[in-house]
Amino acid sequence: MSRVALEKVEKSFGGLRAVAGVTFELGDGELVGLIGPNGSGKTTLLSLVSGHESPDGGRVLLDGHEIQGLSPTRIARAGLMRMFQLTKVFRRMSALDNLLTTGRALGLSRPAAAARAKSILEELGLAPVAELDAGHLSGGQQKLLEFGCCFMVPPRIALLDEPFAAVH
Repeated sequence: MSRVALEKVEKSFGGLRAVAGVTFELGDGELVGLIGPNGSGKTTLLSLVSGHESPDGGRVLLDGHEIQGLSPTRIARAGLMRMFQLTKVFRRMSALDNLLTTGRALGLSRPAAAARAKSILEELGLAPVAELDAGHLSGGQQKLLEFGCCFMVPPRIALLDEPFAAVH
């Protein structure tokens, strides 16, 4: 069975058709890259899979269950995490608190979230800036922090939109 399947998925914004009848399947262990010019619908497609947008037509399935219409949080708790093209971190929270908040939202206990956050900060070289507000981190550090949030609970599926943008 496919982990993620899209069946004739469509999405329009006003008169602009961003996604037109897309069908594909993603199975266990697969690594897939979407390539196309700016404005070709790549980010919209990821938003449809992650619940940040709802399709106008078609079906989005995770492990055989329809997920269109579910909240992004519910989809994340099912094991599908999303990293954005434009970095999304809590700018007025420390790097550590960004990770802890994500871990708690995904169901980790406080001690488990703290241990995982510490490990991620060290692995990504962010331990020295753990107590700084995320808004004071460089663009690359914010991208790494978002990546760390995406992996606070190891996802079954990770959707990474421009994961290396701003990382030097």
